[in-house]
Amino acid sequence: MTEKFRCTMILIGLAVLLSGCFSDGQKVSSNSINYLNGEDTVSLFDFDKSKVTDQLKLKISSEFPFGRTSINPVEKTTLTMILNSETNGYHYYLQSSESFKEIGKVDESIYGGVYTNGHIYTIVYDKEGTILKKFDPETFKEKSKWTLKGDPEAIVADYNTGTVYALTRTDDILLYTVKDQEITEKKLLDNSYEINAQFEDKTLIVSISQLVRQNGKETNNKEEKRIVFYDTDREKITNTYTTEHPPKFVMPSENGLLVFSGTPNNNYLEEINDENEIISSSELETTEIFGLAVHQEHKYMVARDGIYEVKNGQVSLIEKNEVPDSVDLSIQ
Repeated sequence: MTEKFRCTMILIGLAVLLSGCFSDGQKVSSNSINYLNGEDTVSLFDFDKSKVTDQLKLKISSEFPFGRTSINPVEKTTLTMILNSETNGYHYYLQSSESFKEIGKVDESIYGGVYTNGHIYTIVYDKEGTILKKFDPETFKEKSKWTLKGDPEAIVADYNTGTVYALTRTDDILLYTVKDQEITEKKLLDNSYEINAQFEDKTLIVSISQLVRQNGKETNNKEEKRIVFYDTDREKITNTYTTEHPPKFVMPSENGLLVFSGTPNNNYLEEINDENEIISSSELETTEIFGLAVHQEHKYMVARDGIYEVKNGQVSLIEKNEVPDSVDLSIQ
């Protein structure tokens, strides 16, 4: 056997060995999203095929898997932030219509982030408190940062304009708006709440699930069952809806709202009409809902036991893809 032939065989063997591992710039389907699905794995869900088509292996591993994913439907990108428990840092992965690649890392603890208008906005915690930072995704150099009051509750974006909205909890709910490099602060809600926020059609949709009541060292929370619509053009709350269970996620429909509600261990689908009447409320079999995804006319719910399609006010499991109980995941 010649030396050249031996080297060739070694290279082929290495290629086969590494073929199942993630590599920077790995090609992916143009109409797909990804989310953390294990200590060192992300699942790739293809909208066109309505199924998980790949499990991408990461170069990092986490004993305590923690992932945050945000989907930009306008630029067809997915930003995923994952904890590396060995270094206590958070790695950022950007999936475009062409590839999935790691773009950078922060050492601070993170809350979440969005990719919009060619930049990454992310909320981190450091010795200064809660900070909203802006990064260049090409170099991952920090471009700007703003100090926020209180604890973060949500970060979303208007992907058509690039405007970013961050909500924090103090004794009230504060709304920070970043537009054209300027940041403004406004009190959105009286009192301190646990909330979730989504953005759709110039409207900030805020689901209010708990009133946070701190009495000295004790916390005595109270369930809340409200959804408010904040018109970002008029800068005012225009609609309020009441739910049967604490709301988690909202999906506007032709006749009103579909609301995914409940407690950590019980989930419900509620249908509410434009007159704020609860038309129906049914319990869902899934144990935990991570978030919603929309692609063209198709709507999906991502849960711990798989991916559901939402159609005609009903949800049906279309892809069983279980996420381990150890994974802490959120999809926005």
